[in-house]
Amino acid sequence: MIWLAEFYRRWKLARGRRVDVASRAFSQDWINLLESARVFSAEDQATAAREAEACGMLVLKRHRYRKYLIERVTLPVASVSEAKLRIVAAKIVKVSRELAEKHYNELKENK
Repeated sequence: MIWLAEFYRRWKLARGRRVDVASRAFSQDWINLLESARVFSAEDQATAAREAEACGMLVLKRHRYRKYLIERVTLPVASVSEAKLRIVAAKIVKVSRELAEKHYNELKENK
């Protein structure tokens, strides 16, 4: 979920040190977000789209005619204020293939 870490980084930069409830939703262009998170391959972008759909707090703005394309991703004001979440740290890790296979071995077996 590198794209989510990038989304959080941008949200944090836009918000600054304010601790009060935001007055409007935070929104980002999906393609620019993926490019800045260095998610370039079609397979990785499809995985990111599935992850974004699974995340319940984000609102995805789809293309008008091509519903499979995501144009913008938005974090509504209500999700931040209602959930009362506080993100204390985020860590981006480049995972080796061996570690990823070890970590996701259970998912492979369940298919």
